[in-house]
Amino acid sequence: MKPCPVPEAALLPHIRMARLHDTEKAGIRGKTALRTVNSYELSFYLTEGGSLFPGGQERPIHRWDLRFSRPGEKLCSLPPYRCYTVFFDFGNTDCISNETLNRIPAVFPGREELEQLFCDLVNAFVKQEPGDHALANGLLLQLLAHCVRLQSRKERYHPATRRCMAYIREHLSEDLSLGHLGEQTGYSALHLLRLFRRDTGQTPHDYTQSLRMAHARQLLAESDQTIQTIALACGYSSESYFQAFFKRFNNMTPGEYRRRARLL
Repeated sequence: MKPCPVPEAALLPHIRMARLHDTEKAGIRGKTALRTVNSYELSFYLTEGGSLFPGGQERPIHRWDLRFSRPGEKLCSLPPYRCYTVFFDFGNTDCISNETLNRIPAVFPGREELEQLFCDLVNAFVKQEPGDHALANGLLLQLLAHCVRLQSRKERYHPATRRCMAYIREHLSEDLSLGHLGEQTGYSALHLLRLFRRDTGQTPHDYTQSLRMAHARQLLAESDQTIQTIALACGYSSESYFQAFFKRFNNMTPGEYRRRARLL
């Protein structure tokens, strides 16, 4: 039998479009019109702010959030936000049920390291040189696998760990001592520490500091707020303490980071 060649563009998943979307640069203001999704969509949010409406319920957007939408779903959002989005098909879903896609929730927290995968995928899709279709497909499969693993890991978390993580993300500028987090979750500080470390491999303090540093880097790169204002917004009691901690965490001062970010 003569083999039938399959062009790169016919590989599954078939990526329709991949882009970096910035609502402020696009001049989008106010809640977007409700639309019907006509392919799979996977988005990775790069900024804090704005809202999504999964199931009609408003959900604030946090940095590194992932949104997964399926064909036929109704979708709208409230800017401002900036995100990578990949639009793709995955075969005839009328006769094939894809177990991987079925396990991905509508909106859930992602991880910082996924940003580079999304960036590489968008660049490969835009360039469209020989081999880039296959590269973009491979990167999309990696991202989908990460989504499934993140969700699977989250499902194994103790409810107190999940509540603690959600509370930290929503209150970065406030008191996030272990005792306070224990009060919010209904567990003693020591019991919460054990549960959190067992589930995530890190302490609530380490998790908090990584989120605060990510938020600080975003504000330094994308706003003109003073260092002191950013320190307070990220939960640090003084500018000097923030300066020292930022340098130890990032190997440069906040001012150096801002200058480098503005040059890029």
